[in-house]
Amino acid sequence: YKGTKLEKIDLWKSPRLLEAEKIEVLFHEYLEAGGFPALYTVSSENRKVLLKTSIDLTFYRDIVNTFEVKRADVLEGLFYLFAKESGNVVNYANLSSSLKTKFETIKTYIDYLNSAFLVSKSQFYSGSKLKTLEKNEKVYVADHAFNMLQTMKTGSKIETLIYNAVRSAGYDLFYWQDKNQTEVDIVAIDKET
Repeated sequence: YKGTKLEKIDLWKSPRLLEAEKIEVLFHEYLEAGGFPALYTVSSENRKVLLKTSIDLTFYRDIVNTFEVKRADVLEGLFYLFAKESGNVVNYANLSSSLKTKFETIKTYIDYLNSAFLVSKSQFYSGSKLKTLEKNEKVYVADHAFNMLQTMKTGSKIETLIYNAVRSAGYDLFYWQDKNQTEVDIVAIDKET
């Protein structure tokens, strides 16, 4: 291209790079604080207190009263376990044993947490309804902000963030695993197809 003048650009001083840095800073804050708008109105030191207060109100005012929960300690234990282990496949037998309660109680309490929008479940992806029902589901906390209450591994936090973002975009979400335990964490199916 004869006669074309090229302008020298210093990429390190580019406005786009500065904007990318701002986005990165905001993303890291979001990764730590989560998606509850109220958490951004208080100092970072008070976020955990505000989140804990909100969870306690939801447990005791909403879930325990609405569903007449007999073992609030088990309900709370389940939630805090999911806050730490978000995105893992639920092993009902292990949970039942470690929380010293019935298998059915565990399943029911997970449904209560799901009904209160504190967790959501992801079923196994299969063309067969029977195979889907035979496999245990994964449970995700509704927001990765709950990592403030129980330390969550970074990989689980990011998986939870992505799961919730894709879910809020309106997709049906599943997970998939082969016989060798190789896993696809999130399978998104457009609800319209």
